[in-house]
Amino acid sequence: KESVFISDTKRNFGIYYSYSNQTSCLEEGSKIYSVNNLSSIELETPWVEGTEGNGIGESFSVDFKLKDDNYILIINGYISFEKPYLYEQNSRIKKIKVTGLQSNKSLILEVLDTPHPQTVDILFLDKTEGFSVEIVDVYPGTKYEDTCIHYLAPYENQVIPYE
Repeated sequence: KESVFISDTKRNFGIYYSYSNQTSCLEEGSKIYSVNNLSSIELETPWVEGTEGNGIGESFSVDFKLKDDNYILIINGYISFEKPYLYEQNSRIKKIKVTGLQSNKSLILEVLDTPHPQTVDILFLDKTEGFSVEIVDVYPGTKYEDTCIHYLAPYENQVIPYE
């Protein structure tokens, strides 16, 4: 598990969330596209599933401790200013199944095919429980089957993507 430190006073500069239980990740030479990359907003650092095909059924867990996060903030796909074509060439998530780690409540949520930040609603979960994210459907890439998620984290406010 890798913990992520958030630098805003509301979260008291403490441990806020962590990732675990990834079912796979892509390794290309010395570059590893681990689930821990989901905490980084840096370019060219997505989580990329590492199975044959487009990753349907691949998953990971997010554990978090705040009571006021009602959404998951997502930046879909492979994001690169130098190679913007990689967004379309790689697969992106279309539907995810979010399941509470304690309650086992689950819901399939739609994710828009946009590189802009967006949120999905997780109000159905108990406020303090972590959750797992499973790939249910994808927008296919034009060249690669690898499914990429650039950023994913619990979030307090709704974000509607700019188009």
